[in-house]
Amino acid sequence: MKALLKLSWVELKLFIREPITMFFTLGLPIIILFVMGEVFGNIPDTNNGGTLVWDGIGPMDFYTPAYIGLVMTAIGLMSIPVHLTGYRERGILRRLRASSISIWTMLGSRIIVSLVVAIACALILTLAAWIAYDIILPQYPAQLVVAFAVSIFCFSTLGIFLGAIFKTARAAQGIGLILFFVMMM
Repeated sequence: MKALLKLSWVELKLFIREPITMFFTLGLPIIILFVMGEVFGNIPDTNNGGTLVWDGIGPMDFYTPAYIGLVMTAIGLMSIPVHLTGYRERGILRRLRASSISIWTMLGSRIIVSLVVAIACALILTLAAWIAYDIILPQYPAQLVVAFAVSIFCFSTLGIFLGAIFKTARAAQGIGLILFFVMMM
């Protein structure tokens, strides 16, 4: 457990030092949040022909969770595969195998880092949307936590799968970007 926590701390620092990953994980969702917020606003129109989405909920109330999903997608499809294939290219995985750190500890640390980063980004996005657009906060926090944990776990395992099947970081990054933009559509 001690090795898992120490490796997770190191992995978190390495994640923060990666500019492309940080942009797609935090920067892009915040930019999209404010661009779409300025375009659509968050005031529901109660007329039938207006922007009423569902029962008085404005557009930013349902866009904000989508941008949190965008964060999870960026972590799973771009961060994890690039890190794992980069470790393979530089021989770090071979060195870890020779040490007392198991592959499960290393993969567990990546999932922990993904969870921590996703929580931080979700809180930042929610706070920004709440301050700027007065969004409605979740009514069922327990269900939200379960859905959030399952989602980040699924995207993390997808990222681990991509990192396992591609041999180079460039290939993993290219395929991850393609999948990222396809999932945005």
